[in-house]
Amino acid sequence: MFDNGTTLDGSLELKPGSLTGEGIVNTTDSRITSNTFSFTANTIKADTCDYNFKSPSTSGYAFIAENTRTEINFDLKETRFHLNTDNSLVKFPEIQYICTMTDFLYNQDTRILSMEQKGKAETELLTPDKLLKADLRNLDKPTFFATNVIGDTIAFSSWKASYNVDQEYIAAENINYLHIADALIQPDQGKLTINRRAKINQLQNAIVAINNKHLLHSARIDIESTKKYSGSGVYDYIDENKETQQINIAEITVDSLMTSAIGYVPVSQNFRLSPAFSFFGDVRLSSKKERLLFSGAAGIINTCGSFRSYPIQFKQEIDPEHIMIPVSEKPRDSNNNLVFSGSFINIDSVHIYPAFLSAQKSWSDVAIVNSQGYLYYEKAKKRYLISSLGKIVDQTLPGNLIAFDTEKCILSGEGKTNLGATFNFVNLTGAGRVTHKLDSGKVEIQTILAFDFHFSPEGLGMMSEEFRLTPSLKPVNLNSELYRKGMDDLIGGEAASRLKEQLDLFAGTTGLPKEFNFELLLNDVTLYWNEATS
Repeated sequence: MFDNGTTLDGSLELKPGSLTGEGIVNTTDSRITSNTFSFTANTIKADTCDYNFKSPSTSGYAFIAENTRTEINFDLKETRFHLNTDNSLVKFPEIQYICTMTDFLYNQDTRILSMEQKGKAETELLTPDKLLKADLRNLDKPTFFATNVIGDTIAFSSWKASYNVDQEYIAAENINYLHIADALIQPDQGKLTINRRAKINQLQNAIVAINNKHLLHSARIDIESTKKYSGSGVYDYIDENKETQQINIAEITVDSLMTSAIGYVPVSQNFRLSPAFSFFGDVRLSSKKERLLFSGAAGIINTCGSFRSYPIQFKQEIDPEHIMIPVSEKPRDSNNNLVFSGSFINIDSVHIYPAFLSAQKSWSDVAIVNSQGYLYYEKAKKRYLISSLGKIVDQTLPGNLIAFDTEKCILSGEGKTNLGATFNFVNLTGAGRVTHKLDSGKVEIQTILAFDFHFSPEGLGMMSEEFRLTPSLKPVNLNSELYRKGMDDLIGGEAASRLKEQLDLFAGTTGLPKEFNFELLLNDVTLYWNEATS
């Protein structure tokens, strides 16, 4: 038939104006089976048929179209077929995939089979933001299905594709995503290539949306199965000012259907967790967590030249909007050296020097106020704080706090104080606040000093009576912030509250709390240190 090697194994019926038949039509490269053939001078048509295209490399078939409406046009050198039902499909035995797209066009010259989903071939791809928000329980209906592994079928929706018969690969387009493990992976420009035995070429410049939580881009991805993929990519870290910095993710892995990834930020990148904090070190991503885990060293931006601050080691999930860096009792810098914060009394040469995440001059130096907990930048006052979470949130609470104002170059602290004085028979404790002006070296200490020592009760009574009978003595303000916070720090909030209630109600005390174990309390003491004259 057609004088081109086409044959029919079946029957023909010739009528005036038509030639029909049934059976098997064999062309040089295909085999078509139908009960409803219709022939013209240059075409073969069938409303329902199975179309089998012969493989150039094996004795099998390159693709098989089942239950299709087909038209072969020898003049145009093309074959068109359309799937008749939702259950119709095209098989690619060499590629080990099946396709359910609706419309197919085979070019006999180029030997390329073009495929598209009717009405959707030019559909725009999802943007990265929409990809991240896609409902994982309600995804697009797939049009491609892998058949190489039973029970682990990679499936994805593609609205347009082509099959190169001679080179034996499928080039799929308009792919919004492949659902692998807990991620949606969008190939670059929505395109990927599938080779023999269902091997998907490594994706370049892909976008990976992980469990509706994290987004990677510029990714190189190897897809192994529906449960596993691996590769590398780039994460866009967005700080509190919506500024973007890139984190190179060197390794992406999957374990138990959950994605994890690790990246590294080098010192040379000058990375900022925020305008107030630098960082270098490892960054870990987990599909179970909303935030990244940073493990490395974070530093402050110190513009005061009085001392040097060092980045401290930490490991913490970071919220870019509210950065809290954990500070332990003995924080260490990136070289594992201890660092210190506060105004320190140098015992050897008798002077006071500032430190904020800085080296200590001597191991015997004494911090007037110590603090630990978290490092936080208070934007409203342009200062760094080290304290507990509760104290950072509500600074009217008692407790230790170190503050470093980098604009005014003032180091301050409050809480329990230590003046570095040790006596054999007297225990000295204190609570108050310290203000250290870095430019001038001047230090002001406002404190309550409590002395615990053995003393005659009668002698204490005489001293008390002498104070009471001296009218020129100025009374102490028991409602001041210094007194309130100081007593809370010295004897605890509950005991200080009971003592305050007695003083308010009776203008005196009926008995001191057991926590008040001091013989002498100086409750409004101001001390000064002038570095230039001392």
